[in-house]
Amino acid sequence: MRKLIAIKTCRVKRAWADAQRQTWVRDVVGKGYADVRFFMGAWDARIKSAACGDEVFLDVPDDYAGIPLKVRAICDWAVEHNYDQVSLCDDDVYVVPERYKTLPTEPFNYVGRFRPPYGTVYPPHFASGFFYTLSNRAAAFVAGTPWNGDWMDERFVATALAHWGIIGYHDPRNYMVTGPHMDAPAILSADIFRKGTAFCEYEPRAMYALHLAMRHLTPVAAHPGLIRQPQVVVTDEILASKPNDEIPPHKRNRVYVSDGYRSH
Repeated sequence: MRKLIAIKTCRVKRAWADAQRQTWVRDVVGKGYADVRFFMGAWDARIKSAACGDEVFLDVPDDYAGIPLKVRAICDWAVEHNYDQVSLCDDDVYVVPERYKTLPTEPFNYVGRFRPPYGTVYPPHFASGFFYTLSNRAAAFVAGTPWNGDWMDERFVATALAHWGIIGYHDPRNYMVTGPHMDAPAILSADIFRKGTAFCEYEPRAMYALHLAMRHLTPVAAHPGLIRQPQVVVTDEILASKPNDEIPPHKRNRVYVSDGYRSH
């Protein structure tokens, strides 16, 4: 099976991408568990010429509002390059290399950490955007669905898939929102967190610290099982509807600096 981890990043967060590249990504790729690519919006030709070999430039915006278009383009790229599955991953996520290879995803089309519907327009439960996995079939549906203007990329993905009858499966163990305030010792001392695989919201310096402490963690036996999410009807009208909410100011106004971020 050909697997791709597609990391959504942008030109102002190179320190984040480099921290992943020099830690868990090196191990995942080196051991042949998956291919990893860093996806960004289009840059000019001069900057592209200096890019790393694992970077892919897409003809989409490189800002927060453009993430749904970036995700559609990533799915299209993954299908075009014949990957059997693609995991969408944020650039602040740490993945335990040895646990990634045993993530329960097959034979399902859509697996992640699911949340209930957000807002009143789109009815599906959706996987948190920091890390979730799509089959080739699911990725093709996302790539082929016209964007409805939803600013929330993971909500758009779930709505598009529900329209085609694809149901998500929640993994209660492997996807953890622990950052930025939980360091490796805190994670490893808490039973609810220490069995996880993907941990989100970490700045570059913290990514290196997590890798030193967690890179050799082994898979955990006796997974509790994936939980099927409710099947809902998404009509053509719902799929084409515009959102009735907006990007939260703390996300829209976030400014990234060398080793962190601030909002204004």
